Amino acid sequence: MVKLMSPRLVAPYRISGKDGKNDAADAAAIREAATRPSMGFVPVKYERQQATLKLPGTRLGFVEERPPTYNRLRGLLRLHS
Repeated sequence: MVKLMSPRLVAPYRISGKDGKNDAADAAAIREAATRPSMGFVPVKYERQQATLKLPGTRLGFVEERPPTYNRLRGLLRLHS
């Protein structure tokens, strides 16, 4: 069974400062966090679950993009009239 850790739970174990943001530091932080007995793991989301969770955000994106899209089309049509 695959266990996943939330990046938010691993971040406190990352070395801070200039050398803290690279693959080696990330791997060390993950290794350190995984050894902690209180580390919380997140459940694996399968493709169907991820798709279902993305639907509301996708719809909201289309709703928010609609007026600017219509305005761009109106502007283009006005240019060519």
